[in-house]
Order: sequence, then C-alpha cells, then structure tokens
Amino acid sequence: MNNKLYQKQFGFRPKNSTEHPVLDLKENIFENCSKKQISCILFLDLKKAFDTVSHEILLKKMEYYGVHGVALKLFQSYLSNRKQVTSIDSFISALDLIEWGVPQGSVLGPLLFLIFINDIHYASDLGTWLFADDTSLVSSAESLTELQLHMNQQVTKVQDWLLANKLSVHYAKKSQYMLINSNPSTRIYEHFELVMGDHIIERTNKYRYLGILVDDRFSWADHITEVCQKLSQVAGVIFKTRQLLSNSKQALNLVYHSLAGSKLRYGLICWATARKFLLNKVNVVHNRIITYMSFSKRCTRMWPLFCQLKVLPLDILIQIEYGKTMYKYQNNMLSSIFNTYFNKPTHSYPTRFSSNNNFALTRANSARDKQMLKVIGPSIWLGIPIHIKDSMSLKVFVKSYRNYLIGNYNEN
Repeated sequence: MNNKLYQKQFGFRPKNSTEHPVLDLKENIFENCSKKQISCILFLDLKKAFDTVSHEILLKKMEYYGVHGVALKLFQSYLSNRKQVTSIDSFISALDLIEWGVPQGSVLGPLLFLIFINDIHYASDLGTWLFADDTSLVSSAESLTELQLHMNQQVTKVQDWLLANKLSVHYAKKSQYMLINSNPSTRIYEHFELVMGDHIIERTNKYRYLGILVDDRFSWADHITEVCQKLSQVAGVIFKTRQLLSNSKQALNLVYHSLAGSKLRYGLICWATARKFLLNKVNVVHNRIITYMSFSKRCTRMWPLFCQLKVLPLDILIQIEYGKTMYKYQNNMLSSIFNTYFNKPTHSYPTRFSSNNNFALTRANSARDKQMLKVIGPSIWLGIPIHIKDSMSLKVFVKSYRNYLIGNYNEN
C-alpha cells in the first residue's frame, strides 16, 4: 500500500519527518522565484478530519487501491459497530454508536486516513503537500492577475473534492494564503482575492506550518524571534535552578537538551539559511544559557565552555544537520521525494571528485538559490572526509562528523 500513497504525503510514513514538507515546499517556492514567478501558498486546516471520515467512502477507496474479498470485509468489520462512552468522575454516559471517523490512537487509524485523503492531489493541478490532514496548495505565475485566476479556478475544484468526500474546512483564521514575490526584498501590496466556496480566504504574511513559522519572504525572521523567546525562557529556568543542579552536571545537561537543544534543532535544516544577523540573535541567547550552566562571566570566551559542557554551538549544529541529510540521501534513508535533489558527476571516467562519493555541485544564480538544499548539501558533503562519509551507520557518521568539526573548530 505504501507505494500507492501520494509521494508528497509525509505523515505517518517511513523515512519522513515533519520538517520534510516545509523543506520541500521551500525548495519548490525558490525554484519558482528563480523563474521570476509569483507564488501563492494556501494553507488549509480541515475540521476534525480524522473524526469525519465516511466509512462508506473509505471502503470504496480501499477497494479501488486493491483491497478485496476477505481483507475488505475484515476492515469493514473493524470499522462498523464501534461504540464509545464518556466518563467524567463517577458518571458514565450511555453507549453511542460511532458511524464516522477512524480510530485514533490505533495502529491502523493513520493508515486508513492516508488512504482516505490520498486522492486530493488529483482534484486540481495545484502543487500539493500533505502531512496527514495538514494541507498546503501552491500555484505560481508570471503575473498576479494570472495567478489569481488560476488559484481561484483550482481551489474551486479542491472545494468540490472536499464536499464529495464530506470533509469541511476551518475558514476563519486557520486557513490562510500567502503571496511570495520573486524579489525577496519587496512584498506584494496589490489587491488579490482568493475565494473558497462562499468564503473569502484571509491573506497573511506568516503562518505556522507544522510547528515552523513560515513568512512570505522565507527569511525565517518570525520563527527565529520565537526561538529566541523560548530560549530566553529556558535561560531563566536554568538560571533559577542551576544552584540546585550544581552537583549534577548530567542533570543540568539533561535540562538543557530537553528544553533548549530540542528547540534549536527542530526545523534547523529549514531556517539555517536565515541571514547572519538573525542567526547571531540565536547565538546570543544560546551563549547566555551556556554561561549560566557553566557559572561563568558573560565576557568569557565561549568555545571552552561549550567543550566543558559537551554542548555544540549553532554553526556546528547546522553543519551536522546538513551532513545527516546528505548521509541519509546517500544511503537511501530519505523519502523518494528527495530523489531528484542531487546528482552524481556525469564524467564517463573516474576522478578524485567522483571517487570520494561526491555529488555534482549546482550553480547558484541568485541569493535565494544559495539558500537551497540542492546547492548547500553537495557543497557541505564535499568537505567531509571520505572515511566519515563511508560510516557504517547514521549514529557512527554523526559521532565521527561531530568530532571532526570540533577538532577543526575556529571560534570567531
């Protein structure tokens, strides 16, 4: 069944993560920008999507995808005559028959929902990115007039699909669209109206997509501001609790990695391309946390403190994220959606470059091109020694690459 699911369905599937649809969406938008096109992204929020799945429609779709006979009857039995109760304190409601939805918290529930929503990308010719029910639709054109006409035509088709499948959308505030200009330094202020059904979709200049704040310039400024705010809160927590944890370096590091490290690493492969002054804001707050953890003065050189605490600075974390992605690609550990991202050198004869497992370098023709994984990835991979590239596992690769970067680190 996995090979019949839509390629850009990233939810509940092996080799995928919540970062991948954001990353692939960014790459697609930047490619459109390099063609001097304006792009529109419509972020759709479906109402209780898992709870409103029609069993009748789902079973018909399963039959279409090749589930027949006893297997289909087994699923029909699994979905039918399910009942639920509500318990509050000592009060228990009467049994109620469940006629809609797939069982959440079950192993089969997510798979059944992916089958149900799988054909939404056939409803229109819009670029479609899915993470379970999180849906983003994209169109690009050379003019705003052309883009508006095409988006409205195709969104009507998507609306028809939703009605046919008995799904509905949160229109107010949760479903919004964004316009991205090919020139990142200018916003689009002209009138643009997007209508879905009888609802006018609200325009926004930033949207939280899978936990990452995407803005209409893809500058990541809003996301980084939020990361800095959260890290500042973590700094306050560590400052207030460090005396209690001063005798346990392990406990202090555990607090750091669970509260700060996780916030730094999530989505880093996407927002690491932000401008240097924005990344420096993260460094300032991160350094404050390290200073608190090590009971040091603010003017102290930071690199020895990172080494003492066995914590990595942001620039090394960024390089490791890119290195991990390239290693996964090299070893078929990434979704097939990335198969077209990188190419091997086309020489008909062996060279030192190709024999070191390198990828063909892609020329960047604009500032946005330089922010694409397709450009950055092969360049980062080129600088990794061959014995690290040939690591037997991802865990060994990360450890070896980490040690290599630490050994060659030059604190600015």
